[in-house]
Amino acid sequence: MKQFYDEVIKLAERLPTGAHDPNAMNRMYDELYEASQEIDGSIAQLIEYLDVLYYLCKAHYTGLIAWELFDVLVGVVVKLAHYNYPELFTLLIVKYEMRAQPGNPKNKRAEYKEVFDAIEAWKIQDAKIEKIENDLLDSVY
Repeated sequence: MKQFYDEVIKLAERLPTGAHDPNAMNRMYDELYEASQEIDGSIAQLIEYLDVLYYLCKAHYTGLIAWELFDVLVGVVVKLAHYNYPELFTLLIVKYEMRAQPGNPKNKRAEYKEVFDAIEAWKIQDAKIEKIENDLLDSVY
């Protein structure tokens, strides 16, 4: 998980607020509350969980939480979001890369689309892999 964390911090440093954030835990709680207000399993809820992870990374970087607590809290978000570590952190980077563009544009619709498109691409790839596996099994039997 350290490599994902490092990538998020590098990305945060490119944003106007930077990686150091004394209010990161408060922001994380706000995002967690917002996630709880969204429909379970919706893209809107997932986006809020990505924000929770982002602020958890900033909280650890700022020294507000130890790595052990960071790891536990990320594990909670993983369970709530129903995605694994690599998937969630990849989606987080997809979302925040858009914000790291010149002018720091905040476009929720575009962020939702990018995250949704990434998930759809994974589904297509998974379907292709499953078809190849099934074709191989069919040829053996």
